[in-house]
Amino acid sequence: EAEKAAQKEAEKAAQKEAEKDSQKEAEKAVPNPFAVKPAAPTPSHAVPNPFATTPAPTTAMSTLSGETASATAADAPPSKKAHPSSLGLGQSTFPAASPATTQAPVTASKEGPEDRYRKAMAKLEKAEKDLEAFKKDPAHKDFRMQVKKLFNTKVGQISATWGKIQECTTSLLKAMEEYAKDPASGRLQFAEQALAVRLADDAEVGVRSQPKAAWPMAEVACRVFEQYPGVEELFTGLMCRNCQYLRPDYSGSQVGRTGLAAGQRDHEAFTEFADRMVSYHRLWLAVVVIQGDLAVLWHWFARTLNEPACPISAPMVHAALEAVGADAQARYGKQFNKLVEYIEKEYMAELQLLQQKTKGEEADRLRASHSRLRKWLEGFRSTGRAMPPDGRFVQAREESELNPNI
Repeated sequence: EAEKAAQKEAEKAAQKEAEKDSQKEAEKAVPNPFAVKPAAPTPSHAVPNPFATTPAPTTAMSTLSGETASATAADAPPSKKAHPSSLGLGQSTFPAASPATTQAPVTASKEGPEDRYRKAMAKLEKAEKDLEAFKKDPAHKDFRMQVKKLFNTKVGQISATWGKIQECTTSLLKAMEEYAKDPASGRLQFAEQALAVRLADDAEVGVRSQPKAAWPMAEVACRVFEQYPGVEELFTGLMCRNCQYLRPDYSGSQVGRTGLAAGQRDHEAFTEFADRMVSYHRLWLAVVVIQGDLAVLWHWFARTLNEPACPISAPMVHAALEAVGADAQARYGKQFNKLVEYIEKEYMAELQLLQQKTKGEEADRLRASHSRLRKWLEGFRSTGRAMPPDGRFVQAREESELNPNI
């Protein structure tokens, strides 16, 4: 009897152990809904393209912090420039960006930069036609003069202090709010265009004489754009019309053309023309960075570096690296480093060859831009960092902090 009892106890114990083992196996088979799955590694040859809407045969697709744009043929690197062994980009010569860090929120948009520019220029043209009668009407003469005087005064008062930025922004928004009370009269439409014109004109006034002025101007402009998108669209149209290289469009500026470069005024020296285009570029880039829409910046680099180098593209590339290189590096990380490496190894060689084909003022400016680019690249190589430009961060609250004598 004792042996039978011991045998039963042993069978019960064995049965319990078997049940425990089966329960453990069952638990292992049930997936943990809270478990974090490791991200799949990205092959070194597959460079994510933030502008692609559908996967390309040799390029992976990714979404960049909500920024999406339609890929165009010019965004794809031409095969004739391929040097995969030197850049480590597989069949791609120019790296499409993948996000590193996100500095500012970006509103998701289904349309790409090209669509945005085209719509903005169309709206500008329509607005100018719609306002022709209003601008000729003597009954609105006093109003037109009052609006222009107010905008000219307030925009002219913008400086690199938060006090002035807030004051000028508040004054401009208050005026726009007043004009919006009677939209049917055409006053709001006129005010939107007048403000857009005054903001864009500062590229040839304040920014040209003092590049760091682009940043406080962009701070105010972006706050106005947030409340009045119509002003932003007109501003975009004006900037693209005044400087086609923002889109970028280098047609009419290549070596071998006859006549002036696209956008160059009669009797305007090439150096003056280049300085004017760079000023528009600096203001536009400042607005893009303040808005956090760096996909526009990457689109510009992609289009520019995949176009044949020309005398005007050299100062534009240098201005972009100098003005927003630090922001681009913070956002794109290693991909920005690949971009800089491409410029150093490929684009600089193109500019060197281009110097042999240019003459006169264009050759002088090209040599100067080439030298400035080389200096920037040397600084980046020695430190591994793109330094923010003077004026990038507004820190002073009042004028007295900028000038103790006030």
